[in-house]
Amino acid sequence: MVGSNYPPGTSAGDPRAPWNEPHAHEHEFMPVEELPIIEDGAAIFHEKCQYAEGEYGQGWKCEETRTYRFGYSTLESPDGETVELPTIAEWPSDMPDGRDGKVVEIEEAFHAHGPGDKVGFDVDPDPECGRVTIEYEGWQLHFKP
Repeated sequence: MVGSNYPPGTSAGDPRAPWNEPHAHEHEFMPVEELPIIEDGAAIFHEKCQYAEGEYGQGWKCEETRTYRFGYSTLESPDGETVELPTIAEWPSDMPDGRDGKVVEIEEAFHAHGPGDKVGFDVDPDPECGRVTIEYEGWQLHFKP
């Protein structure tokens, strides 16, 4: 009889065995969606860890996910005037200069047309110092961490 390297009553595939616990690893986050979700005054990024062990279709795969958001930063007019925007939590019910309507118009254009000829879109998804810019009819809406 051939001996085993495992304790009596266990095998290499025993799910209760400590050697089958997920191994410590550095998360390898990759975007779930190609573009961030634009809603509620933020650009929201959703990422999932791609780390896996074992052969394809077998073994263990990390299921860790994370989201992070960039909030409103500035609104830039076609003539270059830049206005700081409040966070969505601080947003007044009625802005005196109508900026809220322009912000909503830009977001609606993004949802209706997506990035392309009508709506410009630029993304740097770095959670520390990235940015998202949506451009529509010469106006630019900026989001930052």
